[in-house]
Amino acid sequence: MQEPLRPRQELPKTPADLLPKAPAAPQAGAGVPAGGKQVLVERFEITGNSAISGDELHQVVAPYEGKQLTLLEIYDVADLVTRYYRTHGFTVASANVPAQKVASGTIKLEVIEGRIGKINVEGERRYNENFLRWNMTSLKSGEVVRDSALERQLLVLNDLPGYSARSVIQPGDEYGTSDITVQSAEKLVDAALRLNNYGRSSIGEWRTEADLALNGLTGRGDKLEMSGVMAERGLLHYGRFRYSLPITNQGTRVSAYFARYDYNVDRNRLPAAFSSLDLDGEGDNFGINVLHPFIRSKNLNLYMGLGFDRTVTRQFERGTGTRSGEDIGVGVLTALVTYIHPDSSFSTANFSFSSNFDANTPASGKAENNAEAAKFQIDLSHFRKVYHELSVALRATGVASAKPLVDTERFRLGGPTSVRAFPSSELSGDDGYFLSAELQHPLPEWKMFDTTAKVFIDHGRVFTKEYEKLGVHHTQSLTGIGFGILAHATRYFDVDVSVSHPLGAYDSTDGEGGARVWAGFSANY
Repeated sequence: MQEPLRPRQELPKTPADLLPKAPAAPQAGAGVPAGGKQVLVERFEITGNSAISGDELHQVVAPYEGKQLTLLEIYDVADLVTRYYRTHGFTVASANVPAQKVASGTIKLEVIEGRIGKINVEGERRYNENFLRWNMTSLKSGEVVRDSALERQLLVLNDLPGYSARSVIQPGDEYGTSDITVQSAEKLVDAALRLNNYGRSSIGEWRTEADLALNGLTGRGDKLEMSGVMAERGLLHYGRFRYSLPITNQGTRVSAYFARYDYNVDRNRLPAAFSSLDLDGEGDNFGINVLHPFIRSKNLNLYMGLGFDRTVTRQFERGTGTRSGEDIGVGVLTALVTYIHPDSSFSTANFSFSSNFDANTPASGKAENNAEAAKFQIDLSHFRKVYHELSVALRATGVASAKPLVDTERFRLGGPTSVRAFPSSELSGDDGYFLSAELQHPLPEWKMFDTTAKVFIDHGRVFTKEYEKLGVHHTQSLTGIGFGILAHATRYFDVDVSVSHPLGAYDSTDGEGGARVWAGFSANY
């Protein structure tokens, strides 16, 4: 089976209504008439501040010292301090002018920074309340309410499987405090059923895929995932189990997975040079990894992970009785960055380094089956609107290896998520890159369908090390252009159809020249 087996890292959730809307900054001088008697303000004395230094706040009010000000203008200066706090991430802070006698031209301003009072949790069903509170221990009663701390804590909560949370801030029982209530919503099951023609014709072009995830089974943030794929005529069977759970209250998760597959190759769909082969095979893939959010915010996120993956493959050629296979284990270091730009465009960067520090140097023109000196991969994407409703989606992938890679670790081109004018895994290499640009524009709504049209161009190239010993090309490339339709019906059904045509002189190995159609249908719960 010539498709990547390693699970992809999911992007973090960023709920739109996660944080409460910042309450309107109070007007310290509300109800105070304009005009009136002026007083000479020699200096402002600010009290009650701890999160922002007095020197920093003094820079806000300094332009108004040494001036004749009315009472309303003094209140306006207090409002400037309030706005300064709000723009620096202190949602409920405010400044006012306490009752006082003006002596020696000194005006006192009192800052109420807004400290955390009680923390309440509402709406939890399967999730354990003590577990949820354990995940909020960085929010402590008596500390100043900070947007950044509250945002990170709530995003980490929302990363829990099947759990959604938003916060409500209300005045506390004690003066200057605010109570935080976390409102919960839970979803026990996530499921998806898909039908598509994303496979190679030799091992089953049309496939049925199913995913099932059980969230929070123990009430403590764990997740059990099961996935399966079955190709037409039973040419391919694939199944995967994955279990994950949190190990800290700062978003660190550990996961383990196991996958198994078997396939039979339809010799009638192989190139003529290989049509005499009678091939079948099987394999296992398993691993464990730890992932931690070093930066977690609504706009910028950085996840880093460390793991180990092992892949075992076995292939048989029944005509000659030949057996072959691979057994490779590698350590994997990953980093995932997501960023929402000020103009609402969205970028991602996924980096990975994998190695077992064993060099693969085939002396006889044949690669060893368990060596990976070093492999680097980077995946980039960017999505933005360019004109009214017209958007562009850009993708780029690059892979570089220190030595020749075993077959299951090689970089591949072709298929519905790569160069779409060619079949899945059409080319492979030790190094390579992939580039794609796609324009998207929504179409007028039709009945219950939300439809988007797209046009795209894809290009990729692979490079093979030790190519002279292996008797293959040093480098090959694929290019294609196409168009498609993506339709959503309600929240549950998706249809994705693309038509792509190859550019250049390369002929696909499945013998199907000209335009290629990819079709995928999915139902999600």
